[in-house]
Amino acid sequence: MNWKRSCWVLLMALLLIPLAGATRSRSSVQRRPSRIVDSNDPFMHDTVLVEAFVVDVDMPVLYKMGVDPLGHGPKAVCARHIQAYVAQEGASAVIAATRVAVRQHDVATVGETRQVPVLQEDTNTESAKKRPRYYHVKLQKTFEADVSIASDRRVRLGYRFSLNASADVPKLAQSKTQGNRDWSWSGTVSINFDEPRIAASTQDGAQATFLLLVVHPNKDR
Repeated sequence: MNWKRSCWVLLMALLLIPLAGATRSRSSVQRRPSRIVDSNDPFMHDTVLVEAFVVDVDMPVLYKMGVDPLGHGPKAVCARHIQAYVAQEGASAVIAATRVAVRQHDVATVGETRQVPVLQEDTNTESAKKRPRYYHVKLQKTFEADVSIASDRRVRLGYRFSLNASADVPKLAQSKTQGNRDWSWSGTVSINFDEPRIAASTQDGAQATFLLLVVHPNKDR
């Protein structure tokens, strides 16, 4: 594994596991009505919880699991396969996750900026022990959810999700190399309560990144 690959493997593991006393973060939530409310709407006072997960997948591993990412039918890739992949490969496959509560016909946006120090791997073991080096990974993510509850089982969900992860990674003592990854997705999906769904995906070579969305109903209803 080269230095750049190992950098992003470490980054994936850190995205969901805050380090006590080692991270600086700032988050915020904004809500606003998205359209005129119908007073006869039976769901007008309901609130749902929307979750988003970004998962990095090694496509050859998915093939070995019997999944055909390009096909149709029972072997076509779906949220269930991505969940099985995470269960097999570990939580580090999930590179980002966020959630926000949204009222019927409202738009809610949650944003977070976090800075995480990561220990720099060094080929010179003795030097690393004497003078351990750290670089900082800056994480910025924004998730917007526009909810329209259609029935007791189904929701029409508009979404915008963006994630940026950047790091100044010292490759040598005399130089620095900038690492950067960006994702940005938006769209509208119809989704059943409590059933994860793949909303979007991108692929670069043998590596694919999936955006999974899940909506949970108001338990008081």
